[in-house]
Amino acid sequence: MISQSPLMLEKIIEFVGSEAVIVADINGNLIDSANIDFEDNIAAMTGMAFTMCKDLSEDLNIGSLEQLMAKTSDGFWVANRIQSDHIVIALCKDHSKLGLFLKKMNSLKTTI
Repeated sequence: MISQSPLMLEKIIEFVGSEAVIVADINGNLIDSANIDFEDNIAAMTGMAFTMCKDLSEDLNIGSLEQLMAKTSDGFWVANRIQSDHIVIALCKDHSKLGLFLKKMNSLKTTI
């Protein structure tokens, strides 16, 4: 089980270099968040996106879904599956951080 401590969220923000973070269960239920508005809606939409993309990945026979990423005009967000039943969603407004951000998000599995 992922800790629900604000200290853990601040450590994720610092480690990854994000501006905000949300922790949700795989069904899109909010567990905790830091520095973001509408966290319940974002958690629910990310849970639904994970479900849809998981089915798509299976239909395409390309393995199991572990990460979603979206780039926007003003930044990007990444959602990683952590353990089998949690998702960590983090966002950044600096496109130049994308490579290192992805590397650090991928390493969260071993640091949480």
